[in-house]
Amino acid sequence: MSSKGYVRTEKDMKLLVLYILDHVRDALPLDVIVFAMTTDPAVEYMPLMVAIREMVESEHIRLLSDEGRELYCISNLGRQTLEACIDEIRPSVRAKAGIAAVTSWRHMRNGSGIATSTREIGEGKLETTMAMVDGEETLLEIRMLTVSQELSDFLENNFRRGGDRLYNRILAALLDEYRENEN
Repeated sequence: MSSKGYVRTEKDMKLLVLYILDHVRDALPLDVIVFAMTTDPAVEYMPLMVAIREMVESEHIRLLSDEGRELYCISNLGRQTLEACIDEIRPSVRAKAGIAAVTSWRHMRNGSGIATSTREIGEGKLETTMAMVDGEETLLEIRMLTVSQELSDFLENNFRRGGDRLYNRILAALLDEYRENEN
């Protein structure tokens, strides 16, 4: 595991998974758990998969099937364990992981959309707008000045492929504890 981030031990990883499942209060697909967990730079995919499998085997997590899709939810045993150890997870870490999980899950459930467009705003100047829309609400909108249609197309394409990840990275950066690093 990396020296950066919250997760230092297998126990840290397991507690954070339990927190995410408890925070969302709904059964989650594996990709949402992985997405939320990887907001911590110390989390690696393979150790995370082992930890999740072990928690299913120890019955801290229940594995469900919904129309052939595997979903994970916290069990009573997992909730008891989390309640006993919740103070071991820093509030800032809980906030980042919880927001990432809720946001990712909400996008999947509500079918949020990505909208992009480019318009000419002057000679040789283009404005590219990229937005994440959840129903009628705009979750994120970015407007950038570009100098070519090729660059605008590239930005739009990347945003369409990874807008949800960008949203979570921006949110994580905004939630970062800058005051600790400013001195």
